[in-house]
Amino acid sequence: MKTPDSPQGQDLHSALLYQASKLLGAPPHLKEALGALLAEVLQRQALSTCLLLTVQGDGRLRVEFSLGISNTFAQSFHVAKGEGTLGVVFASGRSLQMESPDGAVGDGLLQELFLRQRLTSALAVPL
Repeated sequence: MKTPDSPQGQDLHSALLYQASKLLGAPPHLKEALGALLAEVLQRQALSTCLLLTVQGDGRLRVEFSLGISNTFAQSFHVAKGEGTLGVVFASGRSLQMESPDGAVGDGLLQELFLRQRLTSALAVPL
């Protein structure tokens, strides 16, 4: 599997960011564009679940768009910047690949995601 810091992983990350910047330039079609972007991420990375978290007015990261999980679970998914695995990834600006649910130890929300979705690995990429 490509790691986020390998040359191939960096190329994919760069391509993803470039596509995101192009798509985000069209606000009237933002939801459709992000849906297409997330679907592309799932396909390219052979993933089963994809979440896009954004900073909300209360300063917490919440799911703005998702694929592969229920809307109910997506709406319950939120984390403070700098807290838990996803909050640290966001605050640090560095990608993190977890090859097993053990990488989510101490992060109840991420452990729940691993268990509910039967995930074997996860890639957290700050955009």
